[in-house]
Amino acid sequence: MSLDVRISTKLGAARLYGLEGHIPRLLRRIEFSNGMAANIKDIWTINPMPVGGFTQEELDAVDMSQGDEQSGPQGETIRKMIRKSYHCKSNKETDFYLRRWIAS
Repeated sequence: MSLDVRISTKLGAARLYGLEGHIPRLLRRIEFSNGMAANIKDIWTINPMPVGGFTQEELDAVDMSQGDEQSGPQGETIRKMIRKSYHCKSNKETDFYLRRWIAS
């Protein structure tokens, strides 16, 4: 799992300069700002966030009731999917990632 990373600009540059033929190759090895790389098949979700992150005020303003909505394939709540996806160890940690996810 990679948090707070940016995707390499190579993908955007390929589209901008009409090099769409290179995109399948680039998607096999997407580079991230932390030095990691992943195949597009290994990426479950991309949640856009502001470059500087969210302010505490923005996170505090999130409607947490959305976390109780059933959204998963077996009726799991968003909260449960966040807890499982982020491997949260506490309710506080789950709330943090849930707030970020909803805000995104």
